Amino acid sequence: MLPPAAIYLPHLLFWSCFAARWTEPKLASSERPGHTEIPSHVARYPRLFPILHGFALGVVYFSIGNLVFHGSPTVLFPGQDIVGCVLILTGGFLILWSKRVFKSWRLTAELDAGHELCTGGPFGLVRHPIYLAFDLMAAGSAAWLPSTSSAVALAAVIVVGDLRARNEEQLLRRAFKERYIEYMRTTRRFVPFVY
Repeated sequence: MLPPAAIYLPHLLFWSCFAARWTEPKLASSERPGHTEIPSHVARYPRLFPILHGFALGVVYFSIGNLVFHGSPTVLFPGQDIVGCVLILTGGFLILWSKRVFKSWRLTAELDAGHELCTGGPFGLVRHPIYLAFDLMAAGSAAWLPSTSSAVALAAVIVVGDLRARNEEQLLRRAFKERYIEYMRTTRRFVPFVY
């Protein structure tokens, strides 16, 4: 088994994927493929859910730090560190892919007149691949360093991500109407063909 502190390396890679910026020039909204002229919209509580998500992610890092510096990790099965690492890096890849195809992504649930409805790439598999990536990161952390606190952290990330996704879906239904409703019919929220 890898030393517990090794968990920080895939986390660093995960957040590097999240922080990645593309050097492509920004197109005017009317020049973007898939552009639809919609009025500006804001979800209910646009900043509350990102704050709650940040808090849930903070619980993940509290759990990791507690185990790395003050505890001894439980071994549930051989290779749990490898499984955890793969889940965390898969989440990082999913974020990188999502941000590559979705140019209108924002931290808060707000749409402006140039916002695009992205249904390609990972958005063709699930409606919220970035929140799924956070779930994978938390699941990988819990698999690598299992504990009661990592299980609580995983549950918090999943629940808050689901609430955040539902809040955004209300906004997207108002903005894109039938187009988004049809997308919801054909694409699951987090798990292809299941949920």
